[in-house]
Amino acid sequence: GRPAESDEDVPRRIAESVRDVDRRYVTVTGGTRDDLPGGAAWLHAETCRLIHELNPGTGVELLVDDFRGQDASIDMVIEAGPQVFAHNLETVPRSFKKIRPAFNYDRSLAMIKRAHDGGMVTKSTLILGLGETRAEPSPAMPALPASGCDLPTPPPSLRPSPLPPPP
Repeated sequence: GRPAESDEDVPRRIAESVRDVDRRYVTVTGGTRDDLPGGAAWLHAETCRLIHELNPGTGVELLVDDFRGQDASIDMVIEAGPQVFAHNLETVPRSFKKIRPAFNYDRSLAMIKRAHDGGMVTKSTLILGLGETRAEPSPAMPALPASGCDLPTPPPSLRPSPLPPPP
């Protein structure tokens, strides 16, 4: 469906919510907003800045989409100073277009590299159980550290399928 109009007050409300629940570390994520200029990188950046302003000492992890590879958007998030810049690779190259049709595998790796090279601690996850063969994750897993991913996180568990495993 079509996303709702952008609410420019979201960063303030999130920062106040973090203050109200007294968190020392938060992870902030948002949906893909390719309909907005720069993929709404300003929303992630401003949310991070306001959380730090209203909650001194609170760590911020931003889990962002790929901003369609726009360097200026990536840099805007880096400049906001999150403690962790997270972008999930999600799946293996063969399945990427099916699982993340608007994204690009190499662009996601390049984004992680840019954030890492920009001084960020970077984090990503490769989710398994989305139709890949048993052999496909082996080359994909090393792609994360090779791209500068500091924290390749273990994949979450997916509900086992009643179907037999792939060959």
